[in-house]
Amino acid sequence: MSHLLFEPSGTVVNQFFPKEKCQELLPECKCREKYLKVVVLACQNVSDFEAFDHILSNGSVFEVNTTFDITFSGNTVLPKGFLSGLIVDRLTVDDFQTQRVEEGAFDGVLELIEIFVKKSSMKEIPNFRAIRNSLQMLQLDNSQLTQLRGDNLKRLKQLQRLSFVNNSIAHVTADVFRGTKKVKYFDISHNRLTCLPPSLFESWKGLEEVWLTHNQLLHVDHLFLGTNPRSIYLNNNNISDLSGLLHDTMRKLRTLKLSFNPIERIAPNSFSKKAESIRYLQLDHCLIREFDAQICNEMPHLRELDLSFNMIDKVATVHNINITSIKGK
Repeated sequence: MSHLLFEPSGTVVNQFFPKEKCQELLPECKCREKYLKVVVLACQNVSDFEAFDHILSNGSVFEVNTTFDITFSGNTVLPKGFLSGLIVDRLTVDDFQTQRVEEGAFDGVLELIEIFVKKSSMKEIPNFRAIRNSLQMLQLDNSQLTQLRGDNLKRLKQLQRLSFVNNSIAHVTADVFRGTKKVKYFDISHNRLTCLPPSLFESWKGLEEVWLTHNQLLHVDHLFLGTNPRSIYLNNNNISDLSGLLHDTMRKLRTLKLSFNPIERIAPNSFSKKAESIRYLQLDHCLIREFDAQICNEMPHLRELDLSFNMIDKVATVHNINITSIKGK
């Protein structure tokens, strides 16, 4: 006999899921099942992590080696070994009360795939050494980081997504990602960066998308040397010179957004024999006074060019390209 029930909404429910027992033994947590395989726990003010781990891993409530999706709030510190013996698909931290992750916090974790810090008061990058062979996504957003340095982001062998949105990061050391080679998506928007080390992303051969928006970047000279991303977002910075931005290795670049930068002039060689696959180029809300439409010939696949809200009176028509150039349009 099937143990699956269908709610009116169409949701599939496992009638044998031990929700009541879970919440009886773990009164700080709300329990539910996701996709019939992953157990979802939303826990607040966990007081005894050793008992917490024991209940989840010993087979008394869930099968041994069950996979969990766990959200913590209300804890100031995540202590050493706080997920010991568990397989975790996603760990979410969602509370400004969380100030730090202790050294050795991930010791004993059997596997941890994703860490998603929605908000916290963390000022330091935790040590991920114990999960470097399983961690695929790290988002440490809306926190109090001021720099990326040290060894804790090195040699994360499976990491593909990396985000530090809305911190106060002003400095990134050149070797901070050494040995971390599989990153495809990187976002460090809404920080306080004025520059980044040249070739910072060079080892990320599979890099697809980069977000550096809403910083104070003055230039990005040779930052993308050796990379081949599809999309780069650099809007809302202080960039005025594009000469060191693009390189002839960037054959996959489709989208480049440079809006809201104090760019006054587009040099003829800015795009020459570089990033020839660009389709969408946004240069709106800059300080451009003149634009030579022949530059478009250097980008044979260009379909949309936004030059609106600049100081340009007129741009010549270019066949097959949608050019927005009128002030206020």
